Amino acid sequence: MSRIRYWRGFAQWRLAINGFNDSVDPRELEQNLKTALDEFKRATEKDPKFVDAKIGTISCLGFLAFMNRKDQVRAKELVAQILPLVGEAEEMARDNPRLIWVHGPILEFSSRTRWLPGKGNSKLSARIRSLFENQTER
Repeated sequence: MSRIRYWRGFAQWRLAINGFNDSVDPRELEQNLKTALDEFKRATEKDPKFVDAKIGTISCLGFLAFMNRKDQVRAKELVAQILPLVGEAEEMARDNPRLIWVHGPILEFSSRTRWLPGKGNSKLSARIRSLFENQTER
């Protein structure tokens, strides 16, 4: 059942990703992301060791934070949910290519915002850079 929830979430997440590349109404994108987030969370509840569902949650929260970047309070709330999940996912599967992919926007956005701890969060940034370096060496 966790995989069914995951794929439902993935479909909604993919609609949002594609919508960012088109002129889709931001309210529709936000709804897609919220629906995906709910499905990913349910998949994680059913199988806490299923790291891809956790990664989907991280990605959805990241896109929602991006969409709410002008509302610093809301953006901070979303980022506060992301950071512990990143740590959990890294402990579970630090070389997971989807996790590495999700780190990219976090690194890029964190270097340009003030609401992540440590103004660019050098520890997180260093870890993400090392992940990318390790992947390119393979």
